[in-house]
Amino acid sequence: MLIGLSTGMAFMRGRKKRIVTDNFSRADSNSSLGKAETGQSWVLQSFIAGVKSGAAYLVSGTGRALVDSGVADNFAIESQFKKVPTDASVQRIIFRYVDSSNEMFFGKITATTYGVIRRSGGSLTTIASYAQTPADGDRVRIEVRGSNIRILLNGVQIIQVTDPANITGTQVGLFFSTGCEFEYFVMEAL
Repeated sequence: MLIGLSTGMAFMRGRKKRIVTDNFSRADSNSSLGKAETGQSWVLQSFIAGVKSGAAYLVSGTGRALVDSGVADNFAIESQFKKVPTDASVQRIIFRYVDSSNEMFFGKITATTYGVIRRSGGSLTTIASYAQTPADGDRVRIEVRGSNIRILLNGVQIIQVTDPANITGTQVGLFFSTGCEFEYFVMEAL
């Protein structure tokens, strides 16, 4: 049974322990994402993001907003793309982040495609893709168990892959480019 919250988040009963929770419901800021409700500070890499009307948004530049979850395996991340760029700009949910040359992410990779991308030693490889035009309001769930990665879009499984890259990475987060907004970000243990 789904439980809807006023912020637009929906979670199933019986879920596991929350590791990171942020619904961006704090006061508006054009200079910082601040702290998640679970206490982790968002670290911005060479750009500025803020909070506006209950959503994380890009103020200037492009880049990653990360938190160190302390967890590298058996987790799920849920987020909602409140606003998706209409141009070629990308929008991503980052997981298994080690450093700027080693990470994995899911998100908009073209105007008509979502995908799972691995960056290893600085080189990008598309692990899997799904042909669908990204839309405002799309809800994403990423489940990671060992090298198994499962992606659900709006409650429907669209990708299932196996990839052991960056399996020790504990940082997770969001990638912002022009026009991106995120409604919430939740990470839980599986």
